[in-house]
Amino acid sequence: MGERFDVTYKVCSTALKLFGAHPSSSLSAKWLILTFMSYIVNICVFISLIYSSFYESFTKVCANMALAVVFVIISFDHAILIMHKEKFSDLIEFTEYDLERSEAFCPEDKMIVLKYNKRSKKASKIWYVASIITLASFLIEPLGYTIYSAVIGHFEPMPIFEVTYPDYIEKITNRIDIYLVIYILQSYYVWFSCVVYTGFYSLGIILILHTCGQIELVIRHLGQLFVKEHIDVTVTQKSIRGIALHIQNIYRFVDQIQYTHKTSYEICLKTAAISIPITCFGVIESQENGSISIELIIHVFGFLGQCYIPCYYCDLLLRKV
Repeated sequence: MGERFDVTYKVCSTALKLFGAHPSSSLSAKWLILTFMSYIVNICVFISLIYSSFYESFTKVCANMALAVVFVIISFDHAILIMHKEKFSDLIEFTEYDLERSEAFCPEDKMIVLKYNKRSKKASKIWYVASIITLASFLIEPLGYTIYSAVIGHFEPMPIFEVTYPDYIEKITNRIDIYLVIYILQSYYVWFSCVVYTGFYSLGIILILHTCGQIELVIRHLGQLFVKEHIDVTVTQKSIRGIALHIQNIYRFVDQIQYTHKTSYEICLKTAAISIPITCFGVIESQENGSISIELIIHVFGFLGQCYIPCYYCDLLLRKV
């Protein structure tokens, strides 16, 4: 696989490499060990969220379950990237081929390719910025509060997720070493979720927008076939064959995208249909109790975003067709 895709779409490519799901990554023993360790950490935090839900208030249960649902979604996304590694590799190679081929295009065709290229980069950056904001919103406040409480001489550790542990762990959560372990584990959970979201959903958007650009090229070429008064039959037949071949390639490309992303988007929409009402109820209840849960509001917007964005770009593709 060439490096053009990685250079053109750095945000998506870097995110995929960070959690070991880039199609070019080899599934070696090292990869297996790192992935296993990563999921051990995430599963520990996931179990703590589920366990805590039996002992917390409704508002906290909503927040915990929303975080648990996120882990389920990203686990499916990660599995899809690994199971369909070859198909994703083919999609990226097709994209690279089209990008390389566009260098020989006329200025008008180049502008079309460049337009959708820029839109893809912009969409990836939006996912990246949203992930950074989400990560910062979870990590900074607890750490800042904990440091402040230590400075004023009244040490009160504040974890990222307020969960209830079994008694033998709950008794020692105020120790600085235990707090640091919990903070690191929970930080990794949030970081991993953000990276998977950035990599997987950016990739889907890039592929869909690339398809839109190719369809627009076909439409433009069709419109130019019979513009001239005197038509060269041989040239026109050659152009039609080229357009037909291009359309066949686009159909194969779209079929591959649908095959690789359909399951993930279905899971995303179905889990969001349950999670959004629950988190909204949690926000309402927290407001009635005199405090608004920023964490739950972030979850609501996060679930809305992960549903709306794929639907928007899929609808854009349908309108092109």
